[in-house]
Amino acid sequence: MTAAGCSSDLPPAAEAGSPTATLRDGRVRLTLLPRERVLVAGDERIPVGIGPTDVAADGKNLAYVTDAVGDAVLVVHLRPRLEITRRVHVPGSPYTIEIDRARRRLLVTTRTRGVVELTADARPRAL
Repeated sequence: MTAAGCSSDLPPAAEAGSPTATLRDGRVRLTLLPRERVLVAGDERIPVGIGPTDVAADGKNLAYVTDAVGDAVLVVHLRPRLEITRRVHVPGSPYTIEIDRARRRLLVTTRTRGVVELTADARPRAL
């Protein structure tokens, strides 16, 4: 912990209750602000859907955001800048998301359909 006015190499702390994901190198922290409907990485912010609820990062160049109101998972490229590159329709209000790195799968929990499994890549598809 640093005292007020002291500098630190660590990324700033996320707001309480905000879903976060950190890239493997530990230098970039993504923070989803559901009320504002934005994804934040450093000083970049982009709008992400109409009802974003969770975020997961692959540890390299991709992040995935669940949009419960929009029934979708959004694919966000992180470099060279934040950019939504794909919207994958996932019926049933996708709510939470996790990455199974060993199997290269996204595990998406929906409110009405249970767990949906997608490929964890730039073009996710249902399995």
